[in-house]
Amino acid sequence: MKKFCCYSITYILIESLIIAILFSLPIYLSHLGIENRALNSILALSAIYLLINAKRFVWFISGALIAIFWFWWIGLSFIHYKMPYLVVPIDIVVALVYATIFFSFAFFCEKFNSIYIENLLKSISIYLISIIHPFGFDWFKPQILFTHSYFGVANLDFLLILLSLYLLSLKKLYTIPISIVILILSIDTSSVKTNYQNPKDIYIATTDVPIEKKWNPKFLKPQLQDIFFNIDRAINQSYKIIILPESVIPLFLNREPILMDMLKSRSKQITIIIGALYLDNGVNRNSAFIFKAGNLTVANKTILVPFGESNPLPKFLSKLVNRVFFDGAPDYLPASTPTDIIIDKKRYRVAICYEGTSERIYKGIKRLIVISNNAWFTPSIEPTLQ
Repeated sequence: MKKFCCYSITYILIESLIIAILFSLPIYLSHLGIENRALNSILALSAIYLLINAKRFVWFISGALIAIFWFWWIGLSFIHYKMPYLVVPIDIVVALVYATIFFSFAFFCEKFNSIYIENLLKSISIYLISIIHPFGFDWFKPQILFTHSYFGVANLDFLLILLSLYLLSLKKLYTIPISIVILILSIDTSSVKTNYQNPKDIYIATTDVPIEKKWNPKFLKPQLQDIFFNIDRAINQSYKIIILPESVIPLFLNREPILMDMLKSRSKQITIIIGALYLDNGVNRNSAFIFKAGNLTVANKTILVPFGESNPLPKFLSKLVNRVFFDGAPDYLPASTPTDIIIDKKRYRVAICYEGTSERIYKGIKRLIVISNNAWFTPSIEPTLQ
């Protein structure tokens, strides 16, 4: 009995680890610059198929391991807050949250004494977990595993994939051809994945400034010099638009008239999209400043990062967390609507970092300009995952 118990636990751990690895490999391969559509397709399909067939304790451990493999970087930001001792506890909390979510769904599914119902509900559960956002954090999207694959990433494509793998999980001869037909329907036939190129008239500037230096006034001058060097180089190379990162100017830019005039002057030669802070009647906002033909449009962030910019906890707990971790700084406030701009008769929506991962920001728009600052979480897979 003891040997059987040990064997069962070992089997559960191995199965859970295999599922978590398969769920994570496409992300890590992409991080290493390896983007093989056939390999990613096989890895993603295998991960979901195995999870559909797995039992609830495997779901529990798989959920924890997937959370660790996908989100271990969340704890890194606490190093910059001089709290390195919180890195591991924070990651453990994240892992337990997802382990609990996975287990709860699997536990409910296994209440039905039928493989047909159980596996169908588990397939549906995988989709439901992708739309459950603990504390507003919406980065667990199994669909992204198909980004560099032969299959689509839209919700309908994902549902077709789940239905196909559900039918395959029944292990019935007559379901195999139906499963294959449904899977074929989820193949992405567009050219978006294979033919994407950066527009030739847009200059995308990147910076590499450690967080410890970024907000230190001693290092402000070289940061500003680098910004204007990039802008002037883009002008000299005849680009029409330059995009610089989120909060690349570590100041309330609207309170810096000299910088504003310098940017407005250059915007007569090139459209400048640049991230900075915005002070709006005593309210802090994370914003993108769009300078075009000497004029300014400010795009304030509409979807804020849970805890990092807006605390999702009740008010009394929110104040406590802000006091302990953020020196009592108040939450940022979101704008009510996103900002769209027109460049060369094309309509773009401006999104800032976390917004670019939210489905809400894509509604009613075909083109998105996303600026981001990943320094809080590097070196890690976070930029790749984003």
